[in-house]
Amino acid sequence: MRPSIVVLLLLSAGLAVSRFTSPRPRRADARVTLAGSSQREAVESAAEVALDTPFGEDLAGCPMDTVFRHQDPSALVEEFVRRDAEGPMEREDLARAWEAGAVSCVERTSSEDYEIITRYEVAPLAAVRDTARFVVRRDRAYRVRFDPRLARRRLIRDSASIADTMSVVRTSYGWRIDALRAGAHRLPERALTELELVPADRARLERLVASGAH
Repeated sequence: MRPSIVVLLLLSAGLAVSRFTSPRPRRADARVTLAGSSQREAVESAAEVALDTPFGEDLAGCPMDTVFRHQDPSALVEEFVRRDAEGPMEREDLARAWEAGAVSCVERTSSEDYEIITRYEVAPLAAVRDTARFVVRRDRAYRVRFDPRLARRRLIRDSASIADTMSVVRTSYGWRIDALRAGAHRLPERALTELELVPADRARLERLVASGAH
């Protein structure tokens, strides 16, 4: 056999052996790289959506007002709690607009609970860069329940001192209340203007007002 043919045969055999014995990339490594890339892209995409939601819906699908309103978390909480106790003084549409701009999710304020309180106060708990927590203390006198027999709401005596934690977060649209105890917590004077009560219950609230619990 000619020497040149032998050399060609040896080279071909070496290439064949190399093809079957050289290490290949592990599929696991390829999956890890792809997953890392996808995760990074997903995070970047989510960040873009969070910063660009002009039509009032956050990533969880919760309606959110997009007007920048509140720069001071403490002032926001104090005003929210005051409005909850004394009731808003402006037109209903303006009051709803203010409330929507005070919370991170307008649905979190929805509740059928209505309580009559005689006192409230707000105190700071803790604050970090983008989050602040406050304690809201209230003295409750009555719960309000609907009586189907009378087709009216009735006062249910339920005295208690209650402390709730309210959390506020910084968003693209200013500070927003992110965790709160939903429902209405009204002082007696405001409740008298909002509720259609039987005479005995109205007299109870009037006595509270006369005692100084406005």
